[in-house]
Amino acid sequence: MNLSSNRIQQNAARNSRPAPNRPTGQRPPVAQANTLSNYGTTTRVRSLYVGQVLKGEVSDLRNREIVLTLENNTTVSAHLEGGNWLAIGEISAFKVLSASPEQITLEALPRTDMALANSTVQKALEEAGLPKNPKNQQIVLELMKNQLPIHKQSILQMLQKSFQYQEVSVPTLVLMSKHQIPITTQNAIQFERYQNNAHSLANGLENLAKDLSSMIRDLATTLSDVNDYVEISNTADSSLDSILQQTDSNSPQNHVLQQLFQHTNTPASTTANNTMQTTISRILSAVLSGDSHKASLNENQETATNSFSNPPDQTLEFLKESGRTELISILENFDLSDTLREGILDGTASLRQVTAQIQKDYEQAMLLDKESQTVESLEDELSQEDLSKAPPSKNEGFMLRTALFDNPVIKGLESQLQSLQTQTDEIGSRFSMEERILLREYLQDFPIDNHVKEQIVDGSLKTEDFLRTIKNVLPFTEKEAATPLLSSQLFSSLIEDTFMEQLFLTPSEIFSQGGVNAYYRRLSKQLEDLDSLFEKNLHTKGSNNIQQIINTLSIDPKEQVSQLKDNLDFMKLLNQFFSYVQLPTKLQEKITHGDLYVYTRKKNLKQQQNPIRVLLHLNMDNLGDLDIQVSLKNRDVTSIFHTENDKVGKLLSTNFSLLEEALGNLGYTCTNQIAKLEKKVDIVNDFIAPESAGHSISRYSFDLRA
Repeated sequence: MNLSSNRIQQNAARNSRPAPNRPTGQRPPVAQANTLSNYGTTTRVRSLYVGQVLKGEVSDLRNREIVLTLENNTTVSAHLEGGNWLAIGEISAFKVLSASPEQITLEALPRTDMALANSTVQKALEEAGLPKNPKNQQIVLELMKNQLPIHKQSILQMLQKSFQYQEVSVPTLVLMSKHQIPITTQNAIQFERYQNNAHSLANGLENLAKDLSSMIRDLATTLSDVNDYVEISNTADSSLDSILQQTDSNSPQNHVLQQLFQHTNTPASTTANNTMQTTISRILSAVLSGDSHKASLNENQETATNSFSNPPDQTLEFLKESGRTELISILENFDLSDTLREGILDGTASLRQVTAQIQKDYEQAMLLDKESQTVESLEDELSQEDLSKAPPSKNEGFMLRTALFDNPVIKGLESQLQSLQTQTDEIGSRFSMEERILLREYLQDFPIDNHVKEQIVDGSLKTEDFLRTIKNVLPFTEKEAATPLLSSQLFSSLIEDTFMEQLFLTPSEIFSQGGVNAYYRRLSKQLEDLDSLFEKNLHTKGSNNIQQIINTLSIDPKEQVSQLKDNLDFMKLLNQFFSYVQLPTKLQEKITHGDLYVYTRKKNLKQQQNPIRVLLHLNMDNLGDLDIQVSLKNRDVTSIFHTENDKVGKLLSTNFSLLEEALGNLGYTCTNQIAKLEKKVDIVNDFIAPESAGHSISRYSFDLRA
C-alpha cells in the first residue's frame, strides 16, 4: 500500500488511541505511531526496511513514542527503543528495527556510531563528487554494511540499479549484487519473500488446488452460453487414438479406456460444441499430467503391478461369530445364496464378495422403499377424494428397508474394506456406498461403459482411472449431461483432494531414491501446462462470466501459477550458490512446509574434513519454536534441542531414549541435550549474509500445522 501526504496512518483501526485532553497552549499530541508522511508526495511503505538508518530531528517525544522529521521533511511516527539522552529538537540517527503495518520501531544510535558512519559516508560522497542526498547516503551505508567498495564506480553502479529497479529496496539490491544473483524484478520479489519467510510453495499450491476446483464447479454452474465466454484453441487432439496413445497398451488405464468407448457412438465432432467440457477436461489433464511420473516412481514397489488385477482382500475371520449371525439375519431378507451364507458363517467368505452383496441388496432395498413411498402417496391422494374408498396399505412392512443397513456390523465391514481400498486408492476409499450410487446417477448420460459404472458403485475403480475417464469423455459429453456431476459437491471435493495430492510431495516420495527430483519435474510440467492453458486457450471477451468467476477466487489462477513458476526458477538460481530445496508435503490430514538448506561448499562436503552440522528448525503449535542443532562425524551424532519452554524440554528429554534407540538400529551413537532458545534462526544472516559463507551448516525448517 502507499503512504501519502497529511500523515496517512498504517493500520489506524488496529492501533489508534484517543489523544488525552490537554489545556490550550500545550504542545500538540504525538502523532499516531506507525505512520509516515511527507507532505505532498507519495512514499511507499517499502521505503522503510529493517536495518535502515534514518537521520532527522526529534519533533516530539513522549512515552517511548517519537515523531522524527527527516531531511526531506518526511515525518515518521514510531515506537522508540533506547535513546534516553534524546530531547525534542535534537538531531540524531536511528536504526529501523521493524517496519510493518502493525508497528514501526526505531532504535536510537549512539552518537559515536552515528558520527563515525556519517563522517565516512560524507567523505565517500565528497571523493566521488556525488550529491549528499538521502538516496546516495543510503547506498553508501549499505555498501559499507556489506563490506563492499565505496568508491565512485561502485556507488554509481548501485545508483543506476536503484533507478532501474525502483520497486526494489537498496539492501536487496546490494545483497543480490554482492552474491552475484541476477537482478530482475521477479528475482528481487522472490529474494525479499525469502527474507521475510513468505516464500512457502505449500501455501501457493494449496490456494491453487482450491481455486482450480472452485473454478471447475463455477464453470459448470454459472456458464449457460458457452459461445459467450471463452474460445478454445484447436491445438489438442480429440480422437480416441490420441487418447489411448497417452497410456501403455498393456496398462490398466488403457483397458478401462477401451471399455469406456466400447459402446460409445458419439462422434468426435461433438467436441466442437462442448467448449465448457473441453475447458474443464484440459484443466484436469494439466494437473493429472503428473500421474505418469508417480507411476514410474512406483514401478519397483511390490503393490504397484498387482494392485489392479489382484486388489488386497481378506476373509471374515476377523468378524466375531455373533457379528456373522447378525449379518446373515440382515442379508436373508434379500437374495442370499447358500454358498455365501455358509462362507459368512464359517468366516471363509471374502470381504469384497460380502460387501458386493451388501451393495446389491442395498440398491434393492432402495427400490422397494421407493415403490412403497409411491403407493403411500397414491393412497394419500385417494384419501383426499374419498377416504372410505381408499384401499388398505399393504406395503407398511416394506417401508425403509434401507434402515436395515444402518447397522454397526455392516458399517464395520465397510470401514474394513475402505482400509484395504486406501492402499490402492480405489474410489471406495473416498466415498460411501450411498455417495457412489449418487455418482452413478450423475454419470447416467455420460458415454461410459456400464461395466465401468458398476466398478464405481462397488468402489473397485481406482481414483486415478476414474478421473482420467471423466477427463477423456468430457469433450464427448453434452453439457446437460455433464453439469450435474461437475457442479456437485462430491466431485468438487474429490477434485480438490486429488489436486492436493498431485501438486504436493508424499512421504513415500521423500524417502524414495530420486523421489524429490521426480516431484519437481512433475510439478514443473504441471505448472507449464496450466500456464499454457490460461495463456493460449482461455481468451476472455470483454466483461463476461468467466472473468467474474476468476474475480471471486482468492487470486487469479494465472497469476498464482506465474508466482509458483517464479519461485521454482529462483530455487534453481539459489542452487547455483548453495544447495536448497523446499519440501511441500501432503500428509494424511494436513499440509506441511519444509525447507532444506545445505550451506556447505561442495568441495568441503566431498573432502568431509569437518563434521556436518545441521540446524533443524521446527515451528509447532504445541511445542512452539524448536531449534535442533545436529552434528555428524563418522558414526557419532550429537543433538542439541533449543526450546523456549522448560516443560517442552522435559517432555523431549523423557523421549530421548526413543531417538537413541532408532539411531542405534541404524548404526549410529547418539548424544542429546536440552538448551535454552536464545536466538531465532535468520535465513538471510545465517545462510546468505557473508558471515555465514564459511560455515558448514545445513538447515531444515518446517512449518507444521497441528
